Amino acid sequence: MLKMLKSRCISMLNSINDISISLGVSKMTIYRKLKVKELKPHIILKQGIQYIDDSGLTMLIGMLKPSRENVKCDGKEVVTDNITNDEIATDKEDFISSLKSEIEFLRSELQEKNIQISNLNIRLNSEQELHKNTQVLFKQQQQPRQDILQLEEHFQNLDDKFIEIKDKMQKKDQEHKGLLQKFFKR
Repeated sequence: MLKMLKSRCISMLNSINDISISLGVSKMTIYRKLKVKELKPHIILKQGIQYIDDSGLTMLIGMLKPSRENVKCDGKEVVTDNITNDEIATDKEDFISSLKSEIEFLRSELQEKNIQISNLNIRLNSEQELHKNTQVLFKQQQQPRQDILQLEEHFQNLDDKFIEIKDKMQKKDQEHKGLLQKFFKR
């Protein structure tokens, strides 16, 4: 009876979202179960969305072994009970193994993120070093320009002093000539 309900509610290809709603489990649980080799041939990818065919759905339901099965059909939820002691024990073992596999998965993800962070830190340090070197080079390029400007200013000052000295010397010469001429004119 349960299979008839599911076959009426779920079409030929079933999306992960529809399956999770129909079975009352999370999408993560379904994705975790899809990693099993036996289900790989039953997964169909269309426009970036994963679908599972009916035989794959049957296998998935068998793997989940829920103690309570919730199936939505025409907007109404039908609940069926099929609990046995063996299933409860298997469910606990499956739950523990799924938690262990999830922990292992999360550890691997954490290690991957740590590697990514260390790579980013290395790249950041190299970028900072490059920026520092660029600043030093820029400063060194600015230094000769400042030296040239200072030299130009110094030469201008020297020119001004030479002109000033020349003018003073010419005035003295004229004064000396003026004294000699005054002295000889008499």
